[in-house]
Amino acid sequence: MRVTINKQQCVGCGLCEELLPEVFIMQNQKSRVKQEGLKKADKYEVLTIAEDCPAEAIIVSENADDES
Repeated sequence: MRVTINKQQCVGCGLCEELLPEVFIMQNQKSRVKQEGLKKADKYEVLTIAEDCPAEAIIVSENADDES
């Protein structure tokens, strides 16, 4: 699974960082993904946060090569 942030859509609310600081960090008033290649254990949380993002700025894509 790969997670990216659409910086133009991100409103900098910080919800993603607040809910999952292991994956997201705020930088220059925008969210950023801290790590590449997420653990399978984080998958459910990331999908939930992406759905809850008020700006719909979190993009989650499946990557068959990622076995983390």
